Amino acid sequence: MKRISVFILALSCLAMMGCSDLHWQYRAIQQGNVIKQKNVAKLHKGMSKKEVTEIMGSPVLENIFNHNRWDYVYTFKKPFGNTTKRTVTVLFSNDRIVRILNIGPIVGGNNLSA
Repeated sequence: MKRISVFILALSCLAMMGCSDLHWQYRAIQQGNVIKQKNVAKLHKGMSKKEVTEIMGSPVLENIFNHNRWDYVYTFKKPFGNTTKRTVTVLFSNDRIVRILNIGPIVGGNNLSA
């Protein structure tokens, strides 16, 4: 009887260790501004900061030393997968766009490309 109890206990421990590899509790993590290609396409030189905010929303990063640079950053991490990062930097002069920098891939799905 004692051997059976030890065997069942050992078998139960092994079974529980095997279940620890199930990763159902992990979820995709999205951070920052969702950057849609259609919104980036609307940006152009000469637009005001207010117009940019209406299209893209408030920037995640606003440089405290350079108020003429806004950075929109988005990261998407799949569980046990790659992390996708997309950055759009908008440079201003006299509160008007002078340059737009796109860094990172355009990602489809999850409301990114539509």
